[in-house]
Amino acid sequence: MVKMIPKYTDADRRSKDIPVYQLPDYFILPPKLIMSLESFGTEHKHWHLLSSEITNSINKARESYIHILPEACIYYSIVALEYSLKTKYCLYLSKKEGDEKADSLLKDNGFSLGTFVKDGDTKLSEIKLIRLKSEISSLNTLRNGLIHFNYKKLMKAIKELGYDFSWHEKDGVFVFYTTFIDDNLALNVYKKVCNLIENIFVR
Repeated sequence: MVKMIPKYTDADRRSKDIPVYQLPDYFILPPKLIMSLESFGTEHKHWHLLSSEITNSINKARESYIHILPEACIYYSIVALEYSLKTKYCLYLSKKEGDEKADSLLKDNGFSLGTFVKDGDTKLSEIKLIRLKSEISSLNTLRNGLIHFNYKKLMKAIKELGYDFSWHEKDGVFVFYTTFIDDNLALNVYKKVCNLIENIFVR
């Protein structure tokens, strides 16, 4: 039986390394909509609920880092980014074509983070976020590589994100990819996503 020994055991100290991040709801949803959601018995659309999920995912990412789970930290950070972009686009679409159209798009299984980097820049241009395409694309590749166990995608994304790592080789074979999915990468991804969310809603 292999006993896993964590790199760090002091969760309190690790919690100081990673900033607490919570985007206020009023930066995401119009005040009128927030008030209507707080009303008893109000019917709301699918996409109206995304704002709270952004914060929930960021909190899960932070907790994952504290408990030495870098892969989970990266995953939840990028989920928060996807929810942010979907919320921003649904706000735009709701204003342009109505609530039903926005809700219908959200229920489309093909509407994902990849949609924003593979549709010829249309959606990012519509919400005036084309300047963020490169970082969004790299983070999407990173998540795909992580989920699908694709080290080539992981290596590509990590290099694009500017994270310095070196391959370790043993007998001519690359070692298991989690040797470079580490705390530093997870923390960098978390901070990058928090900065992107600020750009999406505040700046």
